[in-house]
Parts: sequence; structure tokens; C-alpha cells
Amino acid sequence: MANPINPNDFVPVIDNPFFTLEPGATFITESPEGSDVHEVDNFVVTRETKVIDGVVCHVIHDTAIVDGEVVEKTNDYFAQDKAGNVWYFGEDTKEFENGKVVSTEGTWRAGVDGAQPGIIMEASPHTGDSYDQENAPPVAQDHAVVLSVNDKVTVHSISSA
Repeated sequence: MANPINPNDFVPVIDNPFFTLEPGATFITESPEGSDVHEVDNFVVTRETKVIDGVVCHVIHDTAIVDGEVVEKTNDYFAQDKAGNVWYFGEDTKEFENGKVVSTEGTWRAGVDGAQPGIIMEASPHTGDSYDQENAPPVAQDHAVVLSVNDKVTVHSISSA
């Protein structure tokens, strides 16, 4: 299959209003109080870039912590096209047990072994839109459906620039 991605269709910044990735920003998600398991995810936007499938991608360090123990660390690779869509070009995954790497299962890169980049956030989402976010069978396959464009959520960004 021919690669549908043209590196010239991408821009150097990710400023999609629904998924802005400004270098130095940290996003933290945490399981609700009272949950059986306490999960924290730290998503850190770095100043690093990596060329994947010919596209300059931003590197995000993502760390998952369960009950105080690091269980996964990934480097995620994102890029934004000229239309404002944010694409997901892959991830390098390390799973941990007792502080030691036990698996890299889930690692994938667009352009390798038939993997294709997916869209992580549309520029202009509409209720009912449906698209692949990860498209690297059999390693990683995620699909998104836009359920609403009117619901409101609160997100706090911590800048460490």
C-alpha cells in the first residue's frame, strides 16, 4: 500500500485547540477518589522531535503509575497537519514490574511493518465522526468515535517551561 502521508502537509507546532501540545506543558490525569486502584498518568510535552515516516513528530513522555508504582513509560509521537488534525505516529513502550522493564509489547511506528499513522484529534470534530487513532495490527489498534462536541470538561495544564 502506498503511503498516504506527505511530510510537506505537516506544520512545526501542535496548536489544535482541542489538543495543544506546547513544549514544557505537563498534563496529569488521576483516577477518581474512592477508586479501588489509584492511577496517575503524567503526560509531559518535551522539546524533542523525531522523524517518523518522513514527518517531524513531537515527543511526549507518558508515565503511568498505579498505587505508587510505575507500570508503564512511553514516548509518544505526534504531528499536526496543515488542516489542524493531530496525528499519532507511534509509541515506544516499556512496561514495568517491581521497577524492571518486563515488556516492550505495544511499541509501533508508522511506516514500519505496515503500520499507518492515525488521527488522535480532529481539527473540526463533529458528533458521529469515526476514525483510527492507532493502526498497527496486530500490535496496536484504537478507534475513536466523537460522542459529543457540546459536553464540557476541565483540564489543567502545568507549565514547566
